[in-house]
Amino acid sequence: MTLLHDANPRRDGFEPGIIHGVLLLMAIWLNGIAGGAISPVLPRIAQHFAGARNLDLLVGFVGTMPALAVAFLAIPIGSLADRIGQRPILLVGLLLYGGLGMLPLWLESLHGIVASRLVVGVGEAAVMTAGTGMLGLYFHGRTRERWLSAQVATANIMGVIFVFVGGLIGTQGWRAPFAIYILALLLFVPTFFLIREPSRPKAARMDPAPPMERAVLFPLARNMALTVLLASAIFVVIVQMSFLLAERGTTGSATIGTAISLAACGIALGATFAGLLTRVPARYRLGAALAGAAGGFLGLALVQSVPAMVMCGFIGGMGCGVGVATLLGATIAATPAPMLGRVSGAWTSAIFLGQFLNPPLFVIGRALFGSLPAAIVAFALLCAIAAAVVAFTPQRTVGQPTSSPRARG
Repeated sequence: MTLLHDANPRRDGFEPGIIHGVLLLMAIWLNGIAGGAISPVLPRIAQHFAGARNLDLLVGFVGTMPALAVAFLAIPIGSLADRIGQRPILLVGLLLYGGLGMLPLWLESLHGIVASRLVVGVGEAAVMTAGTGMLGLYFHGRTRERWLSAQVATANIMGVIFVFVGGLIGTQGWRAPFAIYILALLLFVPTFFLIREPSRPKAARMDPAPPMERAVLFPLARNMALTVLLASAIFVVIVQMSFLLAERGTTGSATIGTAISLAACGIALGATFAGLLTRVPARYRLGAALAGAAGGFLGLALVQSVPAMVMCGFIGGMGCGVGVATLLGATIAATPAPMLGRVSGAWTSAIFLGQFLNPPLFVIGRALFGSLPAAIVAFALLCAIAAAVVAFTPQRTVGQPTSSPRARG
């Protein structure tokens, strides 16, 4: 797996600047609203609708419905973006995300709120897929690697910030955090005027998107499988570490929150490092990242003190950050432009699928191995095996074999 192949060199003379990259990153940051800003007020929503039928299930859907929608819809939306362009998908996504996201400020029905969250997920899938795809088309080479690494790093930082802001605003009532969705509508204005459609290899945009060849599908499936693994690994730090701390006697929510936040800083730092190490072949970078995640999680399962657990979680998170950023950069760099929407959608689905799978994986792991630490050790072993396979098996990047006229559009 190398980063030297670039399937999308610029052809139209347009040179995007920092403002274009920042606007696209800001659109992708909005993911943190759905994932984090609403979470602190879910118990208050349950209190408000106490007595409603299937209350726990419906309140859970308020939190998870956007993520589930993204996991299922990102690929179809990416396919649509390949046909009509990335910009209209991004703009419609911002409108849906902002407009429907604020509806719970006025809705009185819990079922109505859940329905609005489903449409929010459609908007989120559009924004994430088109934003990532446009970064891939706007920039090239190592500059694109740095922007995509910045996407992973800053998105994780903003996720933590949105959780804090949501909890702070939530003191004014459970509806208040939904007002944060107005950011999407505010971002729509500069995006509409400053973000232009990247050059399209095909003159007729409504032509059917070219089918993916087998030479593209196999490495794409491999990269997405690794992305699912690393996305699930991130939630070892964010979710499973809290249970592990509680099992070892740390019961204060402030202490647990601080410990997880410090460990999660490794994710952002790792993604930042990935953007600085673009001269290192991607498969070695990815192998080292998986090995780092394996080592960090092994330590997390074995050490006992809170500072040591934070350090091990930080190391594991850093490996995850390097790995996710490297996979994203390698995949986008080598994907031909006519397929970029679908591949961006596949990556987005893989990220959300990995997050969704983490809790059931560890429920199964606890049942099989008898305890949470043993399940984390087994997961660390899985990461170590993946590291060895990646580092020592020659691989080709997604899209590298596609040199035919059809693939190039």
